[in-house]
This record gives sequence, C-alpha cells and structure tokens, in this order.
Amino acid sequence: MRLPHVASNALIAASSAGKPASIAARRDLQVLLVAQTVEIYYAYRTMQLRVRIAEDNAAIQQRSL
Repeated sequence: MRLPHVASNALIAASSAGKPASIAARRDLQVLLVAQTVEIYYAYRTMQLRVRIAEDNAAIQQRSL
C-alpha cells in the first residue's frame, strides 16, 4: 500500500527539520497506519456480514420454491 501524499511529504520535511520533527512525523505516520488498518478491518467485517445476509436470503428463497 502506498503512503498517502500527505504522509510522504511529512516524512520528507521531517528528515530535513531535525529529530523533534521526525518524531512527530513518525507519530503522525503511526496514527495514519492505525486509521487505515481500522478502515480496512471495518470494510472486511462489513463484507463478511453482507455475504452472510446474502447466503441467508438465498437459503430462504430456496426453501420457498
């Protein structure tokens, strides 16, 4: 997965700004990665639920035939 443009810019700026800025950029990157992980996990769990609902609906329709 590619880093968002904002994150890559922050890392470039931090590399030339010194240690405090690089620590802040690292923290920002960690927050970004956690947020993206949560977003992907939520999408995965939502898709699992949709598949289960679709399977249940298919079973109900099959029984009604």
